[in-house]
This record gives sequence, C-alpha cells and structure tokens, in this order.
Amino acid sequence: MNAKKTIKKILALGAGVTMVGATVMGAMAYDLASYPAPFITNGVFSGKIVVGEKAATSDVMGSIDIASSLQALSVSQTPVQIPGASGQVSLSGDSFQIQSASNKLALREPVSNVTDTLTSDNLAALKGGQLTTSQGTTSYNQYLRFRELNASGSNELQDFGVNYITNNQNVLGDYMVIKNSGLPFFEWEMQFGQGLKSSETLVSGTSYRLQDMEDETLNIFGTDYSIVSAVYDSSSTGLTLTMMGGSSPATLQEGETKTFTINGVDYEVTLVFVSDPSSGSTAPQAKFMVNGEVTKSLYEGDTDTLSGGLQIGVRSILVNSRAGVASFYLGADKIVFSVPSTTDNEFHGGGSVQINNQNIVGGSLMITTATSGSNQVSLTDIKYQLNMDAIGGDAYVPAGSGIRSLLRYPEATLSPDFDIKYEGLTQPTRTNVAVTNNGNDQYQLQFTNVQNVAYTVPFVSNRNGVYQFGDNNHNLVFVEASNATNYNIGANDYFVVTNSPWNDNSVTEVLQYNDIDASNHVLYFTNEGDSSEVQVSYTPNNATNAGTGDLVIGGHSFTVYVNNTNDTSSGAAGHMIAVDQNGDGFMNGAEVGVTVLGGGLLDLMTGFYYNATTQMYNALNASGLGANNLSLVDGHGRTMNGQTWYFANNSSAAAAPAIRVGMSLTTMAKYFNTPTSSEVIDWRIYNQATSPYLSLEHTSNDYSGPMNGNELYNEYVFTTNTGDSTNYYGMTDYGVLIKEYQPTGTNPYTLTLSYPESQVFGQVFVTAGATSVQNGSSSVSTTTVNPIAVGLAVLDKDAPAIGTENMIVVGGPCANTVAAALMGNPTDCAAGFMPGKAMIKSFENNGMVAILVAGYEAQETLGASYVLANYKDYAAFKGSEVEVVVPDLKNIVVQAVSTDNTTAPVDNTTSNTTQ
Repeated sequence: MNAKKTIKKILALGAGVTMVGATVMGAMAYDLASYPAPFITNGVFSGKIVVGEKAATSDVMGSIDIASSLQALSVSQTPVQIPGASGQVSLSGDSFQIQSASNKLALREPVSNVTDTLTSDNLAALKGGQLTTSQGTTSYNQYLRFRELNASGSNELQDFGVNYITNNQNVLGDYMVIKNSGLPFFEWEMQFGQGLKSSETLVSGTSYRLQDMEDETLNIFGTDYSIVSAVYDSSSTGLTLTMMGGSSPATLQEGETKTFTINGVDYEVTLVFVSDPSSGSTAPQAKFMVNGEVTKSLYEGDTDTLSGGLQIGVRSILVNSRAGVASFYLGADKIVFSVPSTTDNEFHGGGSVQINNQNIVGGSLMITTATSGSNQVSLTDIKYQLNMDAIGGDAYVPAGSGIRSLLRYPEATLSPDFDIKYEGLTQPTRTNVAVTNNGNDQYQLQFTNVQNVAYTVPFVSNRNGVYQFGDNNHNLVFVEASNATNYNIGANDYFVVTNSPWNDNSVTEVLQYNDIDASNHVLYFTNEGDSSEVQVSYTPNNATNAGTGDLVIGGHSFTVYVNNTNDTSSGAAGHMIAVDQNGDGFMNGAEVGVTVLGGGLLDLMTGFYYNATTQMYNALNASGLGANNLSLVDGHGRTMNGQTWYFANNSSAAAAPAIRVGMSLTTMAKYFNTPTSSEVIDWRIYNQATSPYLSLEHTSNDYSGPMNGNELYNEYVFTTNTGDSTNYYGMTDYGVLIKEYQPTGTNPYTLTLSYPESQVFGQVFVTAGATSVQNGSSSVSTTTVNPIAVGLAVLDKDAPAIGTENMIVVGGPCANTVAAALMGNPTDCAAGFMPGKAMIKSFENNGMVAILVAGYEAQETLGASYVLANYKDYAAFKGSEVEVVVPDLKNIVVQAVSTDNTTAPVDNTTSNTTQ
C-alpha cells in the first residue's frame, strides 16, 4: 500500500466511536502505562493469556507475540561485585591517567614508576608540528617527564605519589603529595628535530634578531603561541624568546573599531593610533581603546592588563607614512623564555621564565642552540622544569583537586590548561579483621573467611589472673595436639581448622565442640560462622575403645580422634578430642593460621614473652610452649603440659614477666599489582596487673611494606586526626586501613583492620583543558531470565474466574467467552467495534487486572497484539483504554479513544466473524 493511500485511510479511520459495554470487573482504575505490571513483578510472570476456543489463527499468533514479549521482560538484575572497581573514576576531555595495562599507581608508589614520560600519544595537548622558515623546515615534538635519570641512575626530579598522611593543617587523609624539596617535579621539553633555523639580523653590538623564527607558531600544552621576537647574543649565546597567545587574535587598521566576544562578554576595540618610527621612536608603538579604556603605548610583544583583568597584547605592528596596522591578542597570554647561554647544557632560574609578566620563581629553563656558518642559529631544544612552590610549602592535593590550585603562581605550569589532578583512591569491597574487647579482661577476634562467612569468637582472656586463649569458660585451640592421643579439645571449646597448605586460598572455620553421643558414636559441633550444627560419626577402635571420624567442612576433611575416657576434671562431662586441624594427615602440634577474605594471612601467634633474666623479648614457637609458660591450653582451662600463667593480680605480680601474644596480618607479594615483597602488619596483646587487665599495641614501627620509605610521599604514618585523640589511623601500601581505638580511662585498646578484597590504587590524571569526572561503581548487574512456566496460555473454556487472576484476553466477544463476560455479554457481539480498529482496554477488580485485546476483524486483533507486545514504541499507550488503528499490519497507529460515533468508510469491508 503506498504512503498516500495509507494517509487517506488513517484519516478516514480517524472518526470512531467509544467502545461501550457494561463491565463485569467494575471501575477501570488500572493505567496501561503501568504495563507490564502486575503481570510481571520482580522479573517473574504471574497471570494467564486467554484465547477463544473458536478463535482465528491470527488471535493465536497475537497471543504468541504477547507471550514472547512477556518472556523477554521476565528478567531480574543481580548485582555482582567487581573487586577494586568501586570508587574508580574516568575523566572525559584531554586527560591521561597515570597507569598502564600492567601497572597501576599504588599507594606510596612514585608516579614515575608507572609513567615516566608522556607524549602526544597520551595527551593531545602535547601534539607536535612542523615549521618552515626561509632557512629550512623542521618538525617539533613535546614531552612531559616525571623521571630524568642522572649518570648514577637516580631520578633528578622530585618523585611524588599518593599517600595516607596528615597534611600541613594536620588533617589526616589520602593526598597526592609533592614535597617542596628544591627539586623539580616535572620537566617539559620541546624538541626540534632538524632545528628551527634563522639567519641573524644585527640589532646592536652582539645582539641579533632571529627574524626567521618570528611569527612562527608553537603549540604549548594545547595553546598556540606566536614567537613575537627572538633575540640572540652572539657573544654569550644567550637567547630570549617572547611568545604570545590569546583567545582572540585579530588585526586592526589605525582608527578601525571591531567588537569581539570572549566568554560571553563583548569588547569594543579601537586601534587609536600607531606611532611612526621616523618621528623619533626606536620602534613603532600602538595604543588601543577597549570599551572606552585606553591602553598604554605598546611595542611588539608588550601586554597591558585592563581594569577587568583582561590582557591585550601586541603581536606585530606595521607602519608606513600614511597609516599603521597592528596585529594583537585580546585575552592574551605571554611567555618569555630567556637564558644567558644556550650552549652550557645548564638549567637557569632567576627569572629565566616570565608568564604574563610574572617571574616564575620555581621555574628553570634550558635552551639549546647550534650555529652554522657565521650568521645562522638553529634552535634545537627547550626544556622547562618546575619546583614545587605551594602555598604552605609542600603540596597535599586532596581528591578532586589539582596542583594548580595549590601553587603560589599557577601560571608556572606554562598553560592554564595543564594540570595534574588527584581523584581519590579506588574503593574495593572491605571486610574487618578486628580485635575488640568484651569487658576489660577479654578480647574477641572477628574475621571473614574466603567463603564470605563472618566469625566472632573469644580470643584472649585474663580472667582471675589466668591469661589464656578463649575465655574463662571456653578455650580457643589453634595449635593441634602433638599426637593423636594427646587430646586437647574439651566440651564447649572452640577450635580453628584451616586446610593445608596454609595459603591465600585456604578455608578457615571456627567450630565449637558441643556434645558426644557415645552410644551411637556421634559428635556434635556448631559452626560459629552460620550457627549451623555439624554432626560427625566416628568409628570406635576396639583395641583402645577410642574412635576416629572425619569432620568435613568448608569442602575439606579433618580427622577427629576421640578419647575413650569421660573427662570430668572441671565439672563438664564429655570425651575430649583431638583434631588434625590443618587436615594434612599428621598430628604434630602445628599452628593453624587464618585466611581472611581477600587472601590475607592472619597469624594468631607470632608471640613474644619477656625473659626476666635476659630482659629481652623472646620469640615464641610451638615446641617451646610448655617451657615458656605460654597460654596454649588443653580442654577445660588446663594449660599445656600443666604449666600455668603468672597471676597478674597476686602479690608477686610486679616481678612476673609481662606476657604478650603477638599477631600479624600478611598480604602476599603476588597480590600487589607489581609484586616485590609482602607486607606485614604486627600488633601485640598483653596482660597487666591492673584494669584493664588486657590491652594491645600497634605503632608505626609494626608495619613493613614494599612501597613505604622515608620520603613525604611514601612514608607510613600511624597517627590521629585533628580534633580526635582517641583514634589512631594508618593505611598500608596494599590499602588496609588500620584503626586503633585508645579510649580514655581503663578500657582496653582495640584494633580494626579494614581489609580490601583487592589492592587500593591512587587515581592521578594529567589534564589539558576542561575535563569532567565520571564515577565508577563496585558492581555490575547480571541479567537472569526467569522462565515462564508451562500453562501460560489457556482456552476461554478453561480460564480462571474473572477477578481471581491477572489475565490478558485476546479476541472479542464473538470469539472469546471471557471477552464477552468482560464486555457485559452484549446481545450483539460486534457492538462497539468498527472496521479497521481495535481496542486495548483494561478492567480491574479485587486487585486483579484484565486487559482485553480485540478488534473488528482478526487482522485488527493481531495488530493490537503487536502493540501490546511492543508497548514501549507507542507514546499514547496510557490510560484505561486506547484505540489501535490498523489499516494494515505495517502501518499501525495508537491513539486516545475518540468520542465521535460516526462510522467512517474503509477499504476492507469483509465481515468479521472471528475477531
């Protein structure tokens, strides 16, 4: 059907009638705009599609389309965590992040370790170009460096990076830190491949103009600068380059006026006059009037600042006996590079760089030239270095800021577009490893294992002067018995199991031994992570009347040995047990470590004890536990080998050794983006005679990592924040946030290690021009398709009662008895329907919704089914009812219900018998 005929048909069908008929379901409160609800809730379909038993094939086809669309909509979104992704940002615009595919910027890592040089491949503003003078053609390229090695291989530039530290206002946080050390922190270079050559024109004495260079344009960090003048001293080989750029370069004749718009502000500029050198001046001068304000007389290369802060700068002046012409920049930026020698390979400071008439105190410059013959100079290289000169000395750049905001002279970056910005740390998902107090004489241990199961168990106590693992009612056993018959776990004791070999993938569980059914040979345990009961059947050994069984947990098996004696030594009946706690098949007194989520290795006993004789701390090992009076205990509170702890509250407490338990958390080197060595966090729990009877300690000296050193950007600090004297914080190279709470009074100190599931990185960007930040997320959503169960579609004779389920009813009253019931069982089943039209109409009762999809003929019903299946494509699909105009199945119009009862002519007049 051609388009013109289609339009005529749509116009002919535009006048319709309101679909009438009393409804069985009452008021039509449901809005089609809510579709597909309530048929789909949380990605799950609920309802029926009802087709007439005598329906035409087109009705069945329409119901299939509707069902297919509903299946496509039956999906649910599940967030999936991406380790390390949270907090990641990206910058639009001309920017480069300090990272590579194989190396990201770690905490305390120097930026130069990751990226030492940037080129135009990294930053568009470092683009090169080509210059042609009468002396030849040369290309030039720009480079930005953070590393410049000297002869001994050391970096001559000041390294900088991201650290967790207190700034110069004593505010603790993460910063990009650049030390004011007297060393430059970056170097910019412009290199001329074939040399920018110029002949010399004598000015006076040994001073020459390099006129071939003048008017050439260099792009510096994305801004075009024209060389206004180049003056060379043939005696000292000194060179001064004056360059000017601006937002609006223009040329005016003397007396001419033009209007320029900069940043939305109009500036009317008149070239008032140009002086004639023949009148006595050494060089022509120009004077302008800008919005009524007259500038001073300006030579080529001069600038003047207007009262509103806008600069005007003269690029060139041409004059003859009749008139003058001046080329100028409005909104001018001016750079002057000047060195006393271009052949000494030295950097020169002391005003060698001027930007907008401001001497850059921290800037230094090296320009290299070569000479050819007696009258040609070739510019081969320009290097610029900048020392940190922040307000306050050292620069602590917080997240969301750049170095320009802290510099005493922001112009020192050469271009207002160039900046080095810090956008914060990445924020991977974290879990806690914590040692927290329960009263003043007990510590609890908290960790999450690699299967994301969290545990909180009694760890160390000093009850009644007895210092032991666990509490006064339950021991915590993490050193397995020396042999299979040295039973060390009694009723109600906790014990740790970690599969061997102990590594970053090991599964650690903590269980409590609850009971034994000796008659049926069953042991009962509780997994302290999820409080689930674990039963272990054991086989009696007839020779010893003992037994063995397999404790299977966390996907690993641990042999359990059962004592044949009912132990009542401390009033708690039960057969003691020994467990191969590392599952290696041997019972040899091995210590069992803990693996935390993220792969950290938690050592519960790096231990120390104080030897009063030698007055030294001796390291503890499992074989020396008995002799050293350490607190590993067997069942029911008895210490190993019958040894007991010193009582901290008796008369001889002062003479007793200070007993300490050392602990550590290790992150293996392989977990670092660039593996070098592991990092280790140490701390100690110790007992004492007075309240609190237990406490702990961690200091800056208790940390070692692969990155930390003694520079401002890489030193590890453990300190308080401004206004808070009770909480000490530190962040490791890997990104573990350490917090030690030191309350006032007699409460014990506590320690919390916020452990990331992946390494934390600093996000540093080099930018040129306007940028915008896009924040990342720690998760993505995965889509799950929820299949619709068999039985979705039913015939009208098998349909549920109206108002008991949500229904989509396909076909009109002539073909579908449920549709007839919805329409009030009209005597004329075609009443209210018109050729070329269909309806999609909603009915609601008892919270259930029925949607009727019906047309005058089968084609109209099929067209309306298409609309429901593709409801998002039709803006008019809303309200309780819409009309669907179906001239053919390729030209369907959805519109609000019309109120004109006039029947319009249509091309197709075939009678409808099926709907």
